[in-house]
Amino acid sequence: MTGTYKFVVIGGAGGKETYNIEKDAEGGKGAQVTASINPVADETLTILVGGKGNDGPSAFDKYGGGGSGSFVAVGSRPPRP
Repeated sequence: MTGTYKFVVIGGAGGKETYNIEKDAEGGKGAQVTASINPVADETLTILVGGKGNDGPSAFDKYGGGGSGSFVAVGSRPPRP
């Protein structure tokens, strides 16, 4: 299929911190990027979807983890793992 394809890619949100017993703070939102691409025949689109970061599990390890990125790559072959 030829033509222009528009992608809106959003990274995973950060995990919640659990230090404040009265009110946990939510993690930050994932970054958003919009792009248009024009793939040609036999090109491969690779789409990687980022996940949410882990929530802080306790007051001793209170901060949440960062979310992972989301990507769209265009090429003649998929990237190697």
